[in-house]
Amino acid sequence: MSPARDRVTSPGAVAGLARIRPVVSRPSARSLAAHPLAARSLAAASPAAAPGDRASRARLTATVASLVLLAAACGGALPTPEVKGPTGRQFIPMVPDSIDNVGIAPSLTIDGEGLPNISYFGFPAKLAPGDIPVARPVGSPFLQTEDGTDAGAVLLTSLSPEQIWTRGAVAQPRKSPGGVPVPFEPAADPSLATLTPARAKGTDIAISGSDIHAVWTGNAGVWYGVGPPFEIGAVEKTPEAGAPSIVVDGSGSPIVAYTVAGTRPEVRVAERSGKTWRITTVATLSACGADCPPSTQVTLLGGEPLVVVADPLSGELVAAHRSGGSWATEVVTSDVTGGTSLATAGDTAAISFYTKSGVSVAIGQPGSWSIEEVASVAKAGGEGASAGEVQIPPGTGIAVDGQGTIWVTWEDGEGVHLASGATGKLEQIETPDTAGGVSPTVAATEDGTSVYLAWYDPEEGDLRLGTYAELTDLKIGVPSPAPKVVTAPGPANCGEDGKLVLDIVAQGATFDPQCLVARAAGPFTINYDNKDPFVHNIVIATDEAAISTDPIFKGPDVVGPDQVAVDVPAIDAGDYFFQCTYHPTTMTGTLAVISG
Repeated sequence: MSPARDRVTSPGAVAGLARIRPVVSRPSARSLAAHPLAARSLAAASPAAAPGDRASRARLTATVASLVLLAAACGGALPTPEVKGPTGRQFIPMVPDSIDNVGIAPSLTIDGEGLPNISYFGFPAKLAPGDIPVARPVGSPFLQTEDGTDAGAVLLTSLSPEQIWTRGAVAQPRKSPGGVPVPFEPAADPSLATLTPARAKGTDIAISGSDIHAVWTGNAGVWYGVGPPFEIGAVEKTPEAGAPSIVVDGSGSPIVAYTVAGTRPEVRVAERSGKTWRITTVATLSACGADCPPSTQVTLLGGEPLVVVADPLSGELVAAHRSGGSWATEVVTSDVTGGTSLATAGDTAAISFYTKSGVSVAIGQPGSWSIEEVASVAKAGGEGASAGEVQIPPGTGIAVDGQGTIWVTWEDGEGVHLASGATGKLEQIETPDTAGGVSPTVAATEDGTSVYLAWYDPEEGDLRLGTYAELTDLKIGVPSPAPKVVTAPGPANCGEDGKLVLDIVAQGATFDPQCLVARAAGPFTINYDNKDPFVHNIVIATDEAAISTDPIFKGPDVVGPDQVAVDVPAIDAGDYFFQCTYHPTTMTGTLAVISG
């Protein structure tokens, strides 16, 4: 994204460098042990803090924090924490997006400011019986149709120079209602209503000037969008296409590559001319075996498109390059099991891929390639990871910076890995907190000073990103500015006049009235009128904090426009807090349960 384009940021779309472990200076165990109670507490806590035990580390951290307060209470001055980031070049992981099941099939690129932009799929989280869904902030992309049916969306997130994440979308299954802007102004794509994680094949993203170009493949075929605001359309409507790739040529026109399954799978290149696409078959694979159709990669080499794909049956790494208006294909190497990724710098291309023994790269140009093994991987080319009922093929990623340094990432069933260096000198870099990660993708700034690595965490359903850069004086403990949204309480005199109020209207993501009054004698019914064309609910608890942890009552999801009678069991007399958990910052109120 160019500096000239303003980001559209809603209160619900702002988050900071989440889940980063800062280095905090605190009193030593020796100084705390001077207090007799502290000494006994430390002795009890320390044996449990085994290395690698998160729960134990958390207990010890809580104990130390308590002891700091204890020391201050007993006459010592409460120390002022000094939050510092690590110095030197470090790999710092974070969580750009964690609401619902997000981060599937990520693709990463860098904008004109040297900052990461990531495209990926998102779906509603699958909840166990009795679980209350995490409320989606106002302005979050919609993961449901207008009738409340779960659906998928093509999501987009970017990092600002102020280190704030803006989370929005390229396409979502419904239009955003008036007054509820979604960042990046996504288009409505009804075909996403039938998209599931199993049908989400892949996304890719490219930036040219102020335009973000995105491409994705689902059950409705290969689709393309450009914006913001985003306009979308089908490249080719076929359910047999694999994960796509996109590059933008010197004139700003997108070029999309993908493979379509069949008796002889076809590798196709689509070039946009006006509002239409000119599609060319540039290679034919041997047959459709496992992992078919495979993902396809495209980039520019010498101003012309270079396409790479791994033949899943023959194990050949096939490259197709256009020169002089015609396409030529060649076999780069064999014994390839998939997971290809492609990057170029100048007149040199770099391809990463799995073999039966590990991860390798091919460096060169059509007609002249050198192969180098990066790492031995026990599970290379295996079945990949499982995200619920969805099997995710293993993947690699590759980037080349302007200095000629190669950056390679891969997964091995244990975590995500990163290596870098010149040809013949690739060395691994430590990547903490990447255990279980899949679908890694990497991008580097032109000068190589910042490298970004994104992946999907199937266990948590999160999008993850790690930054490898010089972090001198980076204050990672400073949170991003919180959105200035004030929860509107109900009227202070709610229920004082003794009149029952059990009719409520949900409209414009607000409640009217914000005071409900019921009698404590027995059950009562709330007449719930949802005038909005999307989902609302009502949850009652003793206070706001208990809404998510210990609600007294949770009403049904009401997909509007609709009117329903919400039957509430008897509640003891008192004042209670109610909220729509889908719009927790704007839809709140007070329920007064009165005697007599």
